[in-house]
Amino acid sequence: MALLQNCTPSTNEILESFKKQGFDGTDPLAFSAEWTGGDLLCVDRKTGVLRSEKRYSSLEIANYWTDVIFKSTNPEDYSASNPFAHSRLLYVLLSVIEFLKRSDIEIKTLCDFATGQGVFLKYAREYMPDISITGTEASASLVSRLMEDGFSVSNKTLGKTGQQAEFEVDFGTVSWTLCNCIDVVDVLLDIRNHIRDGGYLCVSDSSRILVPFRKSLRDYITSNHPLDIHPHFFSLKSLSALLGATGFKIEWENRYFDSDVLCIIAKKVALPSEDARFATDDPSDIKNFLQKWHEQSKYFESLRP
Repeated sequence: MALLQNCTPSTNEILESFKKQGFDGTDPLAFSAEWTGGDLLCVDRKTGVLRSEKRYSSLEIANYWTDVIFKSTNPEDYSASNPFAHSRLLYVLLSVIEFLKRSDIEIKTLCDFATGQGVFLKYAREYMPDISITGTEASASLVSRLMEDGFSVSNKTLGKTGQQAEFEVDFGTVSWTLCNCIDVVDVLLDIRNHIRDGGYLCVSDSSRILVPFRKSLRDYITSNHPLDIHPHFFSLKSLSALLGATGFKIEWENRYFDSDVLCIIAKKVALPSEDARFATDDPSDIKNFLQKWHEQSKYFESLRP
C-alpha cells in the first residue's frame, strides 16, 4: 500500500514553483552541500518541486553545457557518446515506436528538441526511415556537424532567449534536457508551439526521485560543476504536473519505478485554466526521501572500490 501523500496545487502555483529563483518559498536541504561542494538543493513548500537555487541565468547554463561539459575530457562528465547514453536514447525511441503502433497513430514528422550530438536523430533515421526527422540545437558547431551528416537541424536556443524557428511537427522528443533548463517553463512552452494541435511530446529523464535508490548521491549530484547545470530533479508527479500545467495530457508512462528511465508521452491539448489542479508530491515526502538517500549514500560510499 502506498504511503505517499498528494498535493494538488493550481496551475499558477506549479508554474511559479518552476520559475522561482533563490530559496524563497522553499526549504533548503543543508545536508545536500556535502554532495554538491557547497550548493544546496531545496524543496518548494507548496508543490514539492525539488530544484537548485538557480543563481545562474538560462543563457549562462546553456553556454556552460556547450563550452564546458560538451568539450570536457573528464570521464566523470556527461557525453552522449557513452554507451549508456546510447542505450537509454534507443530505449526512448523504441518506446515511442511501440506507443505509436499500439495506439494506431501515424505521424509524418518528428523533431528531437535540444538534440545535442544527434545520437537520437541517428537512431530515429535508422528505425523510422519513412518519417521526416528534424532537430534543434543551441550549439552552432554541433548543428554544423549534424548538417554535414545530412540532418535538418535548426540552430535554436529553446525558451525566451531563443530564436524563433518556423516549423511544426506531429511528434516531439526532449530527452534529459528539461532537467538542465533554468527557465524550464519557457522551454516547454516553446517546444509546445512547435507541436501541432493534437500532436505528441515524449519527455525522458532519469528515474531517481521517490523510487528505490539507484546510486550514491555522489554519483547523481555533481560537485565539480555548479548545481545549476542540473537545476531540476523530477519525480513522476512533478514532471507530469509540469506537463499538465503547460497544456499536455499524459497518455503513457513507462515502468519508471524500477527502471533507470522516466519516460512520459503526452498529447498537446488546450492550456489549462489558472486554477486547474494537478497532483504533485507532498514536500515532506520529498524531504524524507532525500534525507534517507543522504544516509544510505554514506553506506554506498563505504562500498566504493
